[in-house]
Amino acid sequence: MLALISCKPNIFIDEFASEGGEFTFPEEGGTQTWKFRAVSEGRWSIVNYASEWLYITPTVGLAGDIAVTATADPNNGTEDRNGSVYVLDGTRTLEFKVIQPCKRMIMPESFEYFVSSDACSLKIHVDSKVSYEISCDSPWVSCPDVSFSESADLLFQIKANNSADSREAVVTFTSKGVPSVGVTIMQSGKINVNWDADFYRSILGYRFTGDWCGWCPGLAYDINQFVQKNPGRFNYICIYDQNSDVKLKYDKCAKYQNRFGINSWPSLVLDQRALATGMTSPKFETAIKSFCDEEKANFKPVTAISAQVSVSGSQISVHPTVFAKEAGTYHLHVVLLESGVVVKQSNYTELYTETQANNWKHNNVVREFLTPVLTGEEFTAAAKSSNIFNYSSQLPYNIYDKSKLSVAIYVTRAVQNGPSSVYGLSYYKSISDFVDNSVMVNAGESVELKYE
Repeated sequence: MLALISCKPNIFIDEFASEGGEFTFPEEGGTQTWKFRAVSEGRWSIVNYASEWLYITPTVGLAGDIAVTATADPNNGTEDRNGSVYVLDGTRTLEFKVIQPCKRMIMPESFEYFVSSDACSLKIHVDSKVSYEISCDSPWVSCPDVSFSESADLLFQIKANNSADSREAVVTFTSKGVPSVGVTIMQSGKINVNWDADFYRSILGYRFTGDWCGWCPGLAYDINQFVQKNPGRFNYICIYDQNSDVKLKYDKCAKYQNRFGINSWPSLVLDQRALATGMTSPKFETAIKSFCDEEKANFKPVTAISAQVSVSGSQISVHPTVFAKEAGTYHLHVVLLESGVVVKQSNYTELYTETQANNWKHNNVVREFLTPVLTGEEFTAAAKSSNIFNYSSQLPYNIYDKSKLSVAIYVTRAVQNGPSSVYGLSYYKSISDFVDNSVMVNAGESVELKYE
């Protein structure tokens, strides 16, 4: 087994890896030797998803005890690097995770923060090993009037924004001999919420699927048909079985499979309330429509969501606002997704050709949970309140195309169980919290508060 490797050039590992490993390169780059044991009778090959800054040689070979050379460029940027290298060895895949820190010595927890139009205090955590000073380009942000020489939680005072227009301020951290670092604070304009109107409602679906499942594209087809006929009414995330290709599966997703007792593919869980399974196209579309019609008629949401999502370098920032009509305890869920991931869809059916199957584009693939898995982030809201959240994270190593990222954001709450007569569905009696509302936001875009 491989252990985490120290940051020295020309690193050699005595043992040959059988399950992959994790490597860290120093910021100045360098060369390491990785060893693994290829067991397939055929040839092994390497897929390098960090190829912009990491070079591997050789990338193909025959079975046996293998040593490859990995060379990383210096990381002169302002973002940490992470990536993965996969060794394809017959029917198995070895994964080598690679991490390289950047040279920046002043490290804010996030580079973007979003606040409401009300006056408030904003805490920004900064890690640093050098002394620095703080300044801001806008008078509506008051900075701490001190210099710091170590990590600290900094408290900024934000004045109320009485205008309907949003505004931005940039806080700058400076130190001699170190590149300056800027943090953007975005403040919304004053929002006049119509609490008497019905919030717009979007159903959320967990699509349980696998690239080995010949019937799963039928569910994807039915979902697309419903979405085209009912734009904005249905959002979904794709949870791939752990037997799927390495580009699709994510180990934390197994918790959802276990929670909802999924043992048949394809399956679709609607709002954590109902299960549609054991169907073929177009029965899934009929079930989705029946459920959505029933929910719209009988369960009006008490929450709505607006949000902004941005990607800068290797960091993603998500800023949801949850509007709550009723006082109570809620759970906010934020899930990072990627679309357009090309992986062969095995066992193709009459719904698509073999050529299509070999170049199948998988959409809304779960990449990371920015809130706790299953439970989300619990929060208590007052009646008729706006609740703002900020999430920032390094993009996970398994992202293939940053231009095709999106974020699913949804709120769950404890409510009574729903009806049990909707076509083709069974209801979860042991799960007490259901999805009240959901939105989907593409990276670099935003969604606003919507009413019916």
